[in-house]
Amino acid sequence: MAADAHRLITPALLEWSAYSAEAKCTLTSHAWSHQGKVVLVDPVATGAAATGALQQLGSVVLIIATNANHDRDIRQWRQLLQVPVAASAHAVKGLGFKPDVILESCPILQGLKPIALEGGAPGEHALHSAEQKLLIVGDALVHLPETGLAPLPDKYCSDPARLRASLAALARLDFETLAFAHGEAIATGARARVQEALARH
Repeated sequence: MAADAHRLITPALLEWSAYSAEAKCTLTSHAWSHQGKVVLVDPVATGAAATGALQQLGSVVLIIATNANHDRDIRQWRQLLQVPVAASAHAVKGLGFKPDVILESCPILQGLKPIALEGGAPGEHALHSAEQKLLIVGDALVHLPETGLAPLPDKYCSDPARLRASLAALARLDFETLAFAHGEAIATGARARVQEALARH
């Protein structure tokens, strides 16, 4: 499963996605460039066009898995690029491999602040850049045609009430752009959209 569908959300944020028959949903991945260094978040494989767009961003120095369910194509990327993988200590069992970097031990990773979101999938984290007003989420929020912008459905949460509290705190951060592991990113006005979605749900 290699993704050629891609788009540049901001000059520093590339998005690509592919439909997974196994997961029965769209898997969305991102590359974020900070000071010439690129971080991959929840990456699936790229086709030729998406690979070309990725190479234009800069050199990849780190891969991040946002939760225990997002092993995706990370092992192949790590072998290909020979760069470290970061994930939560609580995601190790689900991922099936040991990360090189533990998110809980890093206040900042290449300009991104890891934020634990309790109540979601094991090891669920968001990534925040205050400088670029960017927020990247794993499964805690989805943005699919069939759901719109919405919290992770309760049946997939370890504790739905705790996840709602985590998301309420997340919505108080300063961000304009929001990228998802499932669905198209929102380039502008994302914070207001999240607050509206949480009020509806």
